[in-house]
Order: sequence, then structure tokens, then C-alpha cells
Amino acid sequence: MAAARAGPPETSAGALGVGPRLTMVELAVADSERSAAWYRQHLGLRVLLRQPEEGYALLDAGGARLALKQVAPGPTGMVPVSSGGVGRAMLLFEVADVAKELERLTAVGAAVIKPLRRSLEGYRRAVVADPDGHWLTLYDFLPEPGAAATGNDGPAP
Repeated sequence: MAAARAGPPETSAGALGVGPRLTMVELAVADSERSAAWYRQHLGLRVLLRQPEEGYALLDAGGARLALKQVAPGPTGMVPVSSGGVGRAMLLFEVADVAKELERLTAVGAAVIKPLRRSLEGYRRAVVADPDGHWLTLYDFLPEPGAAATGNDGPAP
């Protein structure tokens, strides 16, 4: 009897034998120009394309793309992030120093959703909200993963 093969089924591989790769995320926003400016000014993302008349902006997020699509609020438009659960997206950004980034973003009005925490897996993270309420996780890796962690997801020093 053959041993079971771990991992995804072979049919998930692309034409070159490489699995799917996420290259872009699109967020529904109330104002694409305001959101593009926020991501450019406060996270340093580069604006690749702006179409204000279409309510659309495309940004470079370190090799992946972030699309910002303006939608009207209401039953057929934006769903409040506060509803939580299915349909809520979170963007994760690796940064050089999460504590400094958190301090910088809160100084410009970003709401802290989850304070800075340290993980046994060897990273620190904090969660803030953009102007439309989308959650952004900022994280960095500790010099020695797991060393001196005070507990799983415990407070950062």
C-alpha cells in the first residue's frame, strides 16, 4: 500500500508546475483618491494607476498589487468591516520595526484594532484600521524566533 501524499493535489499546479500565487487584492473603499493617498503617504506604497472618474486606483505593494475600487455604501455596495466574519479581508505588511510603524500610524490617526503583541512563533504584530475600516496587520520578525517570548501572543515589551 502506497503512503498518502501530503500537500495539495497535483491538479492545483499551474502550467509550469507552480501552484497559484496571489498577486493582487482589491478593496472596496468609500473614496479611491483618499484611500490611495493614505496608503501612499502612510505605508509608502507607490501609485501605479489612478482613474478618479472610474473610482479606481492601483498601487504597488512590494511586488503584489493593491486595487482600490470606490463603491457606494448600501445593500449592494460596501459591507461594514465591523460586521466581521465571512467577507472581511485583512492585509498583512512585513515592516522593519513594527513598534515604530505602529507609533507613526497612530500619530496620523490610524485606529489600533489590536495592540502590539509578541508571538512564540518569532514575530511581533499589531493591527490598525485604514480610513475605510480595513484591518492591516503590521509585523516584524524577532532576531531569534521564539527567544524570550513571554507567552503565546503575549504583550510585546
